[in-house]
Amino acid sequence: MHAVVSRLGASSRLTVSARPVIACSVIDLLEPRLLMAVQPVISEFLASNKVTNVDENGDHSDWVEIFNPNPTPLDLSGYFLTDKSDKLNKWQVPAGVTIPANGYKLIWADEKNRTDPAGPLHTNFALSKDGEYLALVEPDGTTIDTEFAPAFPSQEDDVSYGLAGTNVATPTYGKLPTRTPGAANAGSVQLADVQFGTQRGFFTSVFSLTMTTPSSGATIRYTLDGNTPTSSSPAYTGPISISKTTVVRAIAFKSGSTSSVVASQSYIFLDDVIHQPKNLRNQFPTTPKQISKGTSSVAQDTEMDPAVVNGNEAVIKAGLTSIPTLSISTDFNKMFGANGVYDQPEDKVTPEQPISVELIDPAHPDSNDGVYGIVDGQSHDRMKRSLRLSFKTDFGGPSKWETDLLKNGPLNGDTAMTELDDLTLRAGNNRSWARDNVPAAYTEDEWYQRHAGGRQRGGVARDVRPPLHQRRVLGPLQRRRAPRREAATPRPTASTRRTRSRSTTTATPRATRRTGTP
Repeated sequence: MHAVVSRLGASSRLTVSARPVIACSVIDLLEPRLLMAVQPVISEFLASNKVTNVDENGDHSDWVEIFNPNPTPLDLSGYFLTDKSDKLNKWQVPAGVTIPANGYKLIWADEKNRTDPAGPLHTNFALSKDGEYLALVEPDGTTIDTEFAPAFPSQEDDVSYGLAGTNVATPTYGKLPTRTPGAANAGSVQLADVQFGTQRGFFTSVFSLTMTTPSSGATIRYTLDGNTPTSSSPAYTGPISISKTTVVRAIAFKSGSTSSVVASQSYIFLDDVIHQPKNLRNQFPTTPKQISKGTSSVAQDTEMDPAVVNGNEAVIKAGLTSIPTLSISTDFNKMFGANGVYDQPEDKVTPEQPISVELIDPAHPDSNDGVYGIVDGQSHDRMKRSLRLSFKTDFGGPSKWETDLLKNGPLNGDTAMTELDDLTLRAGNNRSWARDNVPAAYTEDEWYQRHAGGRQRGGVARDVRPPLHQRRVLGPLQRRRAPRREAATPRPTASTRRTRSRSTTTATPRATRRTGTP
């Protein structure tokens, strides 16, 4: 984005354009008194307000901030705000509205159209997250003081766009690192995200990856191991050969600017996945962990069992690409070790750490997405630990993850949520590891389907007993048999049957206690 300021006497026009423009300054020296007043400017706006602030009704409305760069108060009466280049007088500021010296005025853009100067102001239009025209126009209805033409760029949730600092003489506009409604902006804008020539997904052959930044003069720094790039990471100078499963993370740096948000792309080669070693790349910890509290510990490993994989590669790879995949990446020491999410003991609150989350869905490639979030532990410190992903603005991510992940699922997609605050990744430790008193549910469920409940499959005898914990529940039910009826005994009444039914259900609390898993 480029800004051009042209001055003729006291009039000034600030144009923020997506097209290259020439900046110039023309000053009429014959009338210096006209230079005493500088026109107000749009200094910040938010086009997708999810959690930033609320209006007097408690609504998260869009807003526009106007800055008075003068050392004296400025009368804003009669000025116009508009989102239509062909209707510059769309919404007018009411009489009696002033902005303090070097101060700010916040105007809500939400179609409520409120013009009481004693209360909060609301325009008769809302801002488009996808980008649109926006201008501040003088009371004559034709002179433009600030405009975003032909449109401001697409916006992110709870990320404002505006002027770096208070410099209206040589302004710089862009994405702001912090939102400051009604106050001075940060002194620099945030650089645009790094763009990747190849998008995330599954791959079978080597390819060359290119990266670009739309920020002039910025340097791209990157990593290939999932860690966050820093100013000392390798600088991108040309295409990178990608021949194996790799998570590329990149960031744009420039002196005097706020670095871009970390951008991540995961390139997955399934041959690597199904044949990866027990200790993946000699990085992940091998310290034994308990299967459950009070039980033995076993060493962790990341290998898929060769006895299952070998000879079944095609079937397994087809299965892996038939379902959505989430790739999560963060610094190694933020996931493992003394301060890592995964290794925190259960008596200690697990820290929240920033994490990159990528959705790869081969069946719905248009839904593939990358988002920044927060991760923390969601279960006990066990062999397999569940993780919770949260979406907040704390670490530069969105307040909610807008995704079709659940909408594209096999069940209830038409009513599924498309905005997620949290997402728990269930590890299923208690379902997959057998202990001395609780069988592994994933195994026993299959056993029970085949053999229990009086069913016979595959020639298995009908008298095979169910697993221990199912016998605890079923036993009382099986023992509570109705007395043998004599020939003269009448059939039970409806009341008797209802009583018997209620008596039978009293045995179910044991099953209820057994259903929860950490």
